[in-house]
Order: sequence, then structure tokens, then C-alpha cells
Amino acid sequence: MAAAVERGRAPDRLPDDDAGLGIEAETVSAAVAAYYNMKECPAVPGALVCALDGDGAAALAGVGPGDVITALGDREILSAEELYAAAAECAAGEAVPITVYRDGEYLTLSAELKPKG
Repeated sequence: MAAAVERGRAPDRLPDDDAGLGIEAETVSAAVAAYYNMKECPAVPGALVCALDGDGAAALAGVGPGDVITALGDREILSAEELYAAAAECAAGEAVPITVYRDGEYLTLSAELKPKG
């Protein structure tokens, strides 16, 4: 799925990221899955990573464009809004496991959340 979203240099600041992860995400839906030709989705609900701040917590943890984030900490993620809300509840500097779906596999990565803004 990583190939579904074009890899490229992310802008220095992502306007939709208020969660301390350094990402821009979109909720996986049937329309999003069709647009990105994601054959497995929307069977895999979550937040599709569309762009990353190269110095952001998610990128440093190994999250990539095209990954679908399905959990943050012990919280299941079903939408981009849930992802941002879950990250906002975490403290800056906290190490948080991120579960992603990538290329047919679930991976658990660890991110140290950065201060917002």
C-alpha cells in the first residue's frame, strides 16, 4: 500500500497536523480506497497517512506515506479524527506504540511524540 501514495518531500509544516505526530492523514473509506487503488481497504479501517513531516514523530518511528494507522497506544483508530484526538491525549515526549497496516502486514512501531505546534 505504500506505493498507493506517492512518496515525496513533505512540506516543512503540515497545516492539518495538530496531534504532535507530524502527519497529515485521511480516514479510510470506500471512496479513499478506490482513489488510491487500495485493494485491501476499506476492509482495513483506520487513518491513511498522506504526508509526513520528515522530522516528525511518526516519520522518525518509521511510519510512511500509504501506511494505514490502526492503533495508537491501546486505542483503536478508525478515522483520522480519532488519530488526532488520541495523539492529543498523549504527553509530549511520551513513547507511544503505533500499529500500522503496510503491504498486507500489521507492524508495531514506537514514536516519541513531539510538542504541538
